[in-house]
Amino acid sequence: MSQSMLPAIRIRMLGACTINFQEQSIRSTDHHSKKLWILLSYMILNRNREISQDEYIHLLWQKTTSSNPSGALKTLMHRLKKLLNILSYPEPVILPHHGTYAFNPNIPCQIDVEEFSSLCRAAEMEKDTETYPISLKHALTLYQGDFLPDIRENHWISSLNSQYHALYLHSARTMIELLINKEAYAQAANLCWQVLALTPYEESIHYHLIHSLYLSGSQQAALTQYNTSKELFLAHFSQFPSERFLGLYQIISAGTNHVETDIELIQDSLTEKTPTGTFLCEYEIFKELYRLETRVVKRTRSSIYLCLITIPEDSADKNALHTSMLFLKNAIMNSLRASDIFSRYSPSQYLLLVPAPNIEAMKQILNRILEIYYKNREVIKPEYAIRKLES
Repeated sequence: MSQSMLPAIRIRMLGACTINFQEQSIRSTDHHSKKLWILLSYMILNRNREISQDEYIHLLWQKTTSSNPSGALKTLMHRLKKLLNILSYPEPVILPHHGTYAFNPNIPCQIDVEEFSSLCRAAEMEKDTETYPISLKHALTLYQGDFLPDIRENHWISSLNSQYHALYLHSARTMIELLINKEAYAQAANLCWQVLALTPYEESIHYHLIHSLYLSGSQQAALTQYNTSKELFLAHFSQFPSERFLGLYQIISAGTNHVETDIELIQDSLTEKTPTGTFLCEYEIFKELYRLETRVVKRTRSSIYLCLITIPEDSADKNALHTSMLFLKNAIMNSLRASDIFSRYSPSQYLLLVPAPNIEAMKQILNRILEIYYKNREVIKPEYAIRKLES
């Protein structure tokens, strides 16, 4: 049968590894031999060139020694042919070729990863045409996750996975920026959600999501997502996002107020609806409040203390640090008054601004915080420093 008359095999490698022909399918999750799937995937993606027996052996047994690698390869090929028989394809899928084996080059293949790469390249070449965003959109729908995720331990696979992942993020960022420039903010935010479902820790996509929500007029949703994203990075990486990301807070918290002559409406918008516990604020706001309190101290000679509580990072792994900081936050909120102020200064530190008659009273307040903290059976001991605000 000529190539033009042969039916196509559909192959998915992004997000899963499946081979489909008509009603039949083979999935890597159903057949768990990783070497078999590495071999098959390699043959498919290199089906238009000759592959030597030595190349196969290096691919499959580069980190192990085999007394008879040629025999092991022959056995694996036999198993592969048997697996592919499930498809009931009208022609042999694997062919002997010059003393080795090859995927039948006459079989038409619809492969998601090849189509994805082709569309991304086409988009790059069509930047000034109407087809540019169409190619990008189609490419993004094809990317359903990591390349061959069930067998990613192989160096060849992990290297390609990094390339495809980088290509996907570049295309996604480009498409999101196109949508923002067209003022299609809701579409941009929806695309950000789709990308984050596959790559949840990509900071640039979190940035675009928050910015899109803000530009669409959803200031509160943008602020909520900002805090959610920041906490995600603190929990996963034990560090704050970049300065550019943190700078978003100043943009979205500024808002855009229209002219309003009814002061009661303005007061209502300023009023905290359900005040709960000590006032936790962003560091940028904390700085402004600190400077304001410094002016108050100058005028009233009142006694206010700046306190820094630190969880020693060298005594806690990432998960333990996240848990300890959560307990410390709750202890602070349950110990201080509603009028007191605190902020997260770093992944392992909180800053407090608290009025107290003297330093001994301030130490008692801090010891009360630590007492509540230790009730959670925490073994990591926080350290604190105190400094009185000077006029």
